[in-house]
Amino acid sequence: MGEWLDVRLDTDYPLVANIDPKPTYARLKEEKMIRCAVPEFPWNPWMNPNEIFENETGRFEIYAERLKEFDLQLPKPIEPNYVGKDPDHPFQLFTGRQRFFMQSSFTDDPVTVELSGSTPSTRINPKDARELGLKYGDKVEVYNSRGHVVTRLEIDECVPAGTVHVWFGWRARHFEEGTYAEMVHQCPNLDSQTEVEDKWFNDWVADGHIGNSWVEFMATEIGGTDCYWDSVCNIRKYENA
Repeated sequence: MGEWLDVRLDTDYPLVANIDPKPTYARLKEEKMIRCAVPEFPWNPWMNPNEIFENETGRFEIYAERLKEFDLQLPKPIEPNYVGKDPDHPFQLFTGRQRFFMQSSFTDDPVTVELSGSTPSTRINPKDARELGLKYGDKVEVYNSRGHVVTRLEIDECVPAGTVHVWFGWRARHFEEGTYAEMVHQCPNLDSQTEVEDKWFNDWVADGHIGNSWVEFMATEIGGTDCYWDSVCNIRKYENA
């Protein structure tokens, strides 16, 4: 392992390469901690080593002239992309992560699968369960206009009333039918982006960056994932159970 760490430490990345004396596994093992070559003044690790923003000014832009055409040259709240509940979809869908999974990693490990309940489940508040006539262990279908998923039901006071929680991370093959992913908005893509997000993304690509799904998200406005909140749904006992 020591040899591999020495390989990783032999880098031209300035925060490591500029450390004097040069960091090695032996030095790290002895000193336990080595300060990176960062400025002494307050430093933001999410910025590049030269403390320069990747925009025309290289600085944090409180006023952005290029957004003047959208009347957003100064920051101000923007209405979220929110559809809201309706009589056919009275519940808010929430896809929270499993404690023992990392995204969809470890879903093939029988140990973590067992720790996560062995199969996917849907959780609702006891109040909603009483009103719907559902009980613990029922097979239920969660659905909206985009798709559906079939799971066993758990009843949990941790879930706010009016919310349906389907565990995130399980793969499609783990579900009897459908998957939670069918019901959420594709985020963020051209269906959810406005001309403002398009402006950010096009500028990002014009500056020489490569457009991909992660960069697209980072290049759009922070909070672009608000389109998740239009994922309303309904729930019922599975008729084919």
